[in-house]
Amino acid sequence: MEDEVIEVSPCSFLHDYTPFNPSDEDVQACFDELLKAGLVTQLEDGRYDVSEVNQSLSGSTSEFPSYTSLSTICETIAKAQLKDRSASCSSEQNLLDPVTPGLSDSSDLSDSLDSINGYFKLLESTAVASTDLTTADCAVDCEWRLDSCANNIVENHQSVAEHAARVMNEDPRRLFTYSCPQMTFEDTRMTLWYWSRSHCANPVPFDFTQDIFTTVRVLASFIFARTDELGFDASVQRRLDYTDKKRKSCFVFRVQDRCFKILRSISEHLNPRRVAGRSTRVFEVLEVGSFDDLTPVPGATNQILKDVWLDAEARTEKQIQDDKFQDLDEFAKKIINSKEGTSEIREFTGASPGDQEMLRTALCKQENYKRYFLTIDCDQQGFQSKPVSPDATVTDNIFTRLPLATVPASLPYANSSRSHLTSATSSQHPEVKVARQPCDYVPKRQYRVVFNEVCEALQNVRELKTVIRGMQDCLTAVQLMFLAGWVHRYISGGNLLWFSETETEGRGMLSDLEYAKKFDANGQGRADPKTGTPLFMPIEIQRQIYIYRRNDVLDSSNNILDYDHPLDLTDDKPLHMIHNFEHDLESFFWLLLWTITVRTGDINTQNLVSSIFLQSSQCSPDREKAITDSRGLISGLNTNISQELKELVEPVARLRRALMWGYVNRKQAFSDLATYSPLYGHVRKALGQCLRIAEGPGVPSLPVSFPCEEAKEVHPLPPQICKRVRSTTKTGAGSTSRKSQRISKDGKSTRGRKGA
Repeated sequence: MEDEVIEVSPCSFLHDYTPFNPSDEDVQACFDELLKAGLVTQLEDGRYDVSEVNQSLSGSTSEFPSYTSLSTICETIAKAQLKDRSASCSSEQNLLDPVTPGLSDSSDLSDSLDSINGYFKLLESTAVASTDLTTADCAVDCEWRLDSCANNIVENHQSVAEHAARVMNEDPRRLFTYSCPQMTFEDTRMTLWYWSRSHCANPVPFDFTQDIFTTVRVLASFIFARTDELGFDASVQRRLDYTDKKRKSCFVFRVQDRCFKILRSISEHLNPRRVAGRSTRVFEVLEVGSFDDLTPVPGATNQILKDVWLDAEARTEKQIQDDKFQDLDEFAKKIINSKEGTSEIREFTGASPGDQEMLRTALCKQENYKRYFLTIDCDQQGFQSKPVSPDATVTDNIFTRLPLATVPASLPYANSSRSHLTSATSSQHPEVKVARQPCDYVPKRQYRVVFNEVCEALQNVRELKTVIRGMQDCLTAVQLMFLAGWVHRYISGGNLLWFSETETEGRGMLSDLEYAKKFDANGQGRADPKTGTPLFMPIEIQRQIYIYRRNDVLDSSNNILDYDHPLDLTDDKPLHMIHNFEHDLESFFWLLLWTITVRTGDINTQNLVSSIFLQSSQCSPDREKAITDSRGLISGLNTNISQELKELVEPVARLRRALMWGYVNRKQAFSDLATYSPLYGHVRKALGQCLRIAEGPGVPSLPVSFPCEEAKEVHPLPPQICKRVRSTTKTGAGSTSRKSQRISKDGKSTRGRKGA
């Protein structure tokens, strides 16, 4: 999580991150209320003192009584009359009950609530099923400690970060959230945190008893903020469903001018240890009349709603799909206008007559090829995260280091010798710092899309023959994308779907086009980042090294050992790794192998491939050999696979051999479409042979399913920085240009504030 945190000054935090920046007049109005109540007094030297806070801190040994005075200060500030604003929050000292369950499983973070001993509560409660306080009404959580020892400060950071992740992950209404932790006895420091799907901002701590006006400004920015300024999304509402016999609470999402009630959560790709990222949620929904009318609209059927955070300038799934369909229409015209049929079309090189006819039939009408892809009903782009503050810097080891800085004690009752934050062992064991690399923090934009088809991921389908049928249809979808010049870049067991049209009929459908892009063999001078789920990721993408190596011809006739033999150094630049069409096909190989080994539940085959299917972005030696030299894998399959599935080993081996042939014989001719087109037919034949076997007697079901596709972090760098970058132009092949802000260890943000 540390890689998503930047540090800013308190002034910049107020300007760029607080819910709103109260004017000087607003602050003075709040300050006058404190003076009137006697909570702030003026000393002889003209300075102001919060004596009640100082006395309560010095006279107590526990957090709750010590900070009662802070609640009193907040209550007093709330009485101030601000122009066009009224108090929306109150300061509470209370442990929080869990948020409404059922949307995510974050029980591993339940302990994080134990240390949250205060929070700013919404005055207008959003809880609908109970009058109990819940995290649904927690606008800002607070962590108060009397002990300022270094290890406790680190523990405090970790606790606050985990709680922020829990709040953001469990409540789909949260666009961003705040924490106001680490008020300590010895140095009365206040530390603020802003958490978003793009990054986290953490200002330099300040003494809240000395810098009183800053303290009042911060507290007022929370107390008088609107709910949307506190990070609550008005387009998602919690409601009590009176149409349900049990009257359960539910969430209702608005997309454009339509409302969709959540029926169940299908998958949630939420990291319990991170806030920043895509944070994809997928729900089964039903369209209803409005937030307050949960009756289904006439003719409503169950649909799928996907809620995700995209890079701010990334193209949406609908934009990508529209562009792809347009390119397919253009390719269809190319076939119609071809005088010599398909013989002169390189995309059909090596394709069998049957495959060519199948593709021509699919292209002759839009409804024919669209059936292989999800139907988008509606979509909407929403809130964009705050940009990085211009003076932001990165700070190492926020969650691990032992702070060595000395902060002078500010209370008259404090012993200044105890304000040092060094540990007893710090001099014996010097701190080891690992410098963070410069980072690009990309703003995120919320995106929602509603699909008509409610499907099941192939990784959950129980019948092997149905999985293979789904793969066959999805292969056709991927080949259609090839004809249009697009690569998918994210083939996995969760993105290949099965749509049951009737009890006995269905078809495979390809989903998750967010990473799809026009293929560009040159990559516009930059490599593609790693994309996909590690289990199904091509080994070239994982290793960032091509299987075919560009080397001199090393046969004996070239006299390489003659030292004076001519040596060409002009063409020695490294090749950028570009995701090509064969990489999509290799993912089919991994999905097939994974299905017949891991999903069968057979311990022997699972052990055989345990070093091949790892949830890691790195490619293991055994995984590499499974493609480049499969003798060990094929021999192991023949020995360990069940008798009912033994015939599947041959098509798997043939498919592997075809993929290796493609990589080696293509060499570096990545733009030669004729080197890819024969492979689709080969994969189709292998799947056809597998289907004939799977339809035979005695083939067992697949007991192992994966309802939540996990471990999507596929890049060693932070996901908000360069993980799975999508194309950001409509037709610019391979373009990954985007606006971002680079933050270096010692430098500032490279983008200035507008109007500054």
